[in-house]
Amino acid sequence: MQVTEVLVRFYRAFNYDYLRKYHDKGSALPWELVDDGSWYPFVSVPLAEGITTIVGANESGKSQILSALKVALTGEGAERRDFCRYSKFFIVDQAMRLPDFGVSLGDLSAEEKAAVAKLCKLDESSAFESFTLIRGGDATTRLWIRTAGEWKDTKVPAGSMKPLNALLPAPFEMRSDLPLPDLVPIAYLADPATAPGATALQSRASRQNILSSVMRLGASMLGSQEKVTASAPKIAEAFSDLDRPAAQASADELALAADLLLKIAGISPEHFADLLKAIGEGRDGYVNGIQEQINKSLASRLNFRRWWTQDSSFQLRVSIREADLAFIIRDRTGTDYSFGERSSGLKYFLSYFVQYLAHDVPAAGSEILLMDEPDTYLSSQGQRDLLRIFDALAYPEDGRRPCPVVYVTHSPFLMDKNHAERIRVLEKGEGDEGTRVVRDAAQNHYEPLRSAFGGFVAETTFMGSCNLMIEGPSDQILLAGMSTWLRRREVQATEHLDLNEITLVPACGASHVPYLVYLARGRDVEKPAVIVLLD
Repeated sequence: MQVTEVLVRFYRAFNYDYLRKYHDKGSALPWELVDDGSWYPFVSVPLAEGITTIVGANESGKSQILSALKVALTGEGAERRDFCRYSKFFIVDQAMRLPDFGVSLGDLSAEEKAAVAKLCKLDESSAFESFTLIRGGDATTRLWIRTAGEWKDTKVPAGSMKPLNALLPAPFEMRSDLPLPDLVPIAYLADPATAPGATALQSRASRQNILSSVMRLGASMLGSQEKVTASAPKIAEAFSDLDRPAAQASADELALAADLLLKIAGISPEHFADLLKAIGEGRDGYVNGIQEQINKSLASRLNFRRWWTQDSSFQLRVSIREADLAFIIRDRTGTDYSFGERSSGLKYFLSYFVQYLAHDVPAAGSEILLMDEPDTYLSSQGQRDLLRIFDALAYPEDGRRPCPVVYVTHSPFLMDKNHAERIRVLEKGEGDEGTRVVRDAAQNHYEPLRSAFGGFVAETTFMGSCNLMIEGPSDQILLAGMSTWLRRREVQATEHLDLNEITLVPACGASHVPYLVYLARGRDVEKPAVIVLLD
């Protein structure tokens, strides 16, 4: 089962579809009528088969589509406070309804069709390939199925909600605000269940501060009980840091690190318990041996070089620091760096990669991945690497079930130029019109993408490591179209352009080509490759 369309109405920036309502050929679908019989069309966002990229300017409602999709699939999270403020139904003199959410679902298996037919009390002979689910503002859930040329409406009773929700694709989120921590207490890895978050004693900085304070007080406390008693206020002050665990990793960050080491690297908690004991007993040889085995396991299980193209020699390692494991990065120079010495982008990309590998695919049913603005910390190349992870989820080669991906971005680098059909552009309408979907985004490579990103795609990327200089924008559109046409016919990759690896640079006329080539090549020792294509 796959979501083919997200439907939303009267929700935050989404009022209703003005263009459909006032189009001279517009017609109402049966679930779009409100109580008094008036027609208010849902705003519909069609989803691509594997990956959908949602773009738009600030305040255009991009992230709200992800929230609406979650509510439609789970039935949880609908709030009256999220009702569209400029809707005519936003009132206070009577009970206000909830926003409306819905999804259309297709690609049904035989078992899923049978379950839906049973829920809707359809005859076994009823033929249908899809259905639409609407969670209405009156807190009811309805299924709409078109069979024998007619729409059949089924109100789902409260007792059947759990079986219905179990049928639907389960949304899961890859968090873009969750970095991999610098340090992980070994005690946490030995028994994560008893330590859901870092305590002050697990903080390396707090331990060092306390130890330094106690050592300073040691000399003054020797000699008599009276001296120890007199030093009590200073001892209490030394331990006051226990009330201020501000610089520690969050519980979610520690859980992510535990997923990396326990689930992905396959190291059992017992080994970390033994490691902690060996550190306390001073058995340095055993400690070093365990550290080396952890690093070997990380290298073999992660295979990170395949995904991080900015450094093919990259290694993620651990180093034991007192009672902590510190994550270390070794680059192509053979030099080791702590996380704090490298870019935030690498830390967050590692987080996305760990979340991808550690996610438990359910034994039954389907899923859909939602991600909100993962481009925040990543460079242009890091974003292209992330596109490859999305591809691995949507089109797996390792035996996993395909998992569709829907993500929101502001970045042209996180938009796969080889697949313009995946792009969905949102824009804010005038007045009370609300957010609307731009329908021709895949056909026009400039507008409305220019408005969404604040500049032409070519202007934003401008020069890359390999550039194809062409005369004008029409050449850019033709080349992109031809590349897509060849790819859809499964022509081998060497026979068409990869628009994520080559930059198309329109020169606005053949006469401008020499000067642009001069600018592109510059005077640096390393000069980017430039190919010129003229009529």
